[in-house]
Amino acid sequence: MTTRADQHAHTSPFPRTQLSKHGLTPSVPRSFSTLLTPPHSTLQKTPPPLSLHTDLALPAPTPLVSRIQAYAKQHLPTPTLNHSLRVYKLGLAIQQAHFPTWVFCRETWLFCCLLHDIGTVPGNLRGTALSFEFWGAVEALRVVSGEGSGWHGVAHGADGARADGSNMGTARSAGVEGAVEEITGSALGSEPPVDSDTTGEDAQEDKVERRLQAESVAEAVWRHQDVGEEGTITAVGACLQFATILDNLSNHSDLIHPDTLREIQENHPRLGWSKCFAATIREENGTKPWAHTTALGEDQFPDGVLGSEFAKKYE
Repeated sequence: MTTRADQHAHTSPFPRTQLSKHGLTPSVPRSFSTLLTPPHSTLQKTPPPLSLHTDLALPAPTPLVSRIQAYAKQHLPTPTLNHSLRVYKLGLAIQQAHFPTWVFCRETWLFCCLLHDIGTVPGNLRGTALSFEFWGAVEALRVVSGEGSGWHGVAHGADGARADGSNMGTARSAGVEGAVEEITGSALGSEPPVDSDTTGEDAQEDKVERRLQAESVAEAVWRHQDVGEEGTITAVGACLQFATILDNLSNHSDLIHPDTLREIQENHPRLGWSKCFAATIREENGTKPWAHTTALGEDQFPDGVLGSEFAKKYE
């Protein structure tokens, strides 16, 4: 079912195929309860089991994918990186079982997931007055588009060192290689990235599409905590909300087959993620009393993260 916004999508200056490819359309109801009723969803009482290595596989390792993976590996502490990989697979599982008409590309979806919590890294959290997801959206726009200084990691120091502060942990031991082995790539250099060998008119088209892709990722990152009943959101934005809320609070866990849920958690260990994230929420709310996270409840949200029975089984 299309929304009123989609009925007027022809007014967009961007090709419809690109809007759909990068998950900007369909624009879908922001309300979870509305989304989970027909005709928006093909809600199944028993979602099918899915394979982590085929149904929920990462996209092909193009130069752009490798660059964003390298950025994530360089800057995200392991608990955050694993959370991001869980979100990738949880969101895909929900999309495939319940929203099969959403046909965004996996590359764009991966970038949304890997970058959605970049603002929680301590060096970033403490280095801006912006709410963490708003700063993260700005950074995601720079990193994916390859414009400005985004690929340097602007809040990580001149040497690009990871900002593994106390809240997010430093769990980078030999025991977690299996959880992060899918993230590969070389260290980031100081030159603007070259992700395509196209030239001329094709290169210009690639640049326009890259900007659209980056803006879709930024929109999803900006709004991944913007839950509510009114208005619309992008398809990738809705998936990101479903997946992050499931992993953090256990809401909507019935949308995914239990075996798939278990395999996702076991393949990307939580490593104390709930305590890490709850502490980060409290830090941001304490140092930035205007932060958008307060809209989810200054105590209710972190208490909910710590009280998630689903998460406790795997912490």
